[in-house]
Amino acid sequence: MSEVKPIEELTNKPGIKTTEFWVTLATSIVSVLVLSGVIKAQNVGPMNEAMVQIAGAVALIISNLNYIWSRASVKKEVVKQQIAFKIARINSGKC
Repeated sequence: MSEVKPIEELTNKPGIKTTEFWVTLATSIVSVLVLSGVIKAQNVGPMNEAMVQIAGAVALIISNLNYIWSRASVKKEVVKQQIAFKIARINSGKC
């Protein structure tokens, strides 16, 4: 197991300060623009235009799910470290 850090040192960055947030935001904006028809595929028929919109929707869903998963993983790790720190304090008699 890794070194147990004091609770005060266990912080995670707010979501807006992470790379994941900005990548997800950019992907979401482009996906919404594709879905709304602001960004259109050039020289394609109506069937291919529908495929472009479906791809935009899939990109939107995947990027948002990935962001949720990554933030949950970070928060889970912080909680695990906080629990380990509290257990270490209890075991050392410092509580």
